[in-house]
Amino acid sequence: MSTWFKDYVYIPLGGNRLGNVRTYINLTIVFIVTGFWHGASWHFIAWGLFHGFFLVIERIGFGKALEKIPVVFQHLYTLLVVTIGWVFFRADSTSQAFSYIKKLFSFSAGNLEVIWQANMLINTFVIVVFLLAIFFSLPLAKRWLERCANNVYVQWGWMLILLVIFVCSVVFINSSGYNPFIYFRF
Repeated sequence: MSTWFKDYVYIPLGGNRLGNVRTYINLTIVFIVTGFWHGASWHFIAWGLFHGFFLVIERIGFGKALEKIPVVFQHLYTLLVVTIGWVFFRADSTSQAFSYIKKLFSFSAGNLEVIWQANMLINTFVIVVFLLAIFFSLPLAKRWLERCANNVYVQWGWMLILLVIFVCSVVFINSSGYNPFIYFRF
């Protein structure tokens, strides 16, 4: 999809050949169109504008500033931007998205009740999955997998693990009740 937007929207607009300001405008237009492609609703347009905004400010110079801070803060920045972006993408309206974001950053009694309810959902399975997710997101796991890449048993074992994770994900999604495909809302 990104190649299609590059070839049929960004490049015909002039791409980055017409100066920096025009490049920023072209990127913003592409992300607005990307938002509209995902659905005919303002929250998808807001999602596109949100991502376009961060792409533009990082190109203007914020990206160079980010490179100077410790990697852990770069990761936290990315996690924050992506998480907030997903709120716009998944919400049913722009006002609902802003309401969710407000609740994410407020510490009220209602939020403490939600945290208490979430604590009741934590069990051994959730903790094990969480720890595995942390391990496999670290560079240590990548190096370990690269070192074991020539071992056929490790390759087959890894494929089996990924298949089990995929099947478990499908089972959890299907067993969680009504879960409509988001693109049916267009």
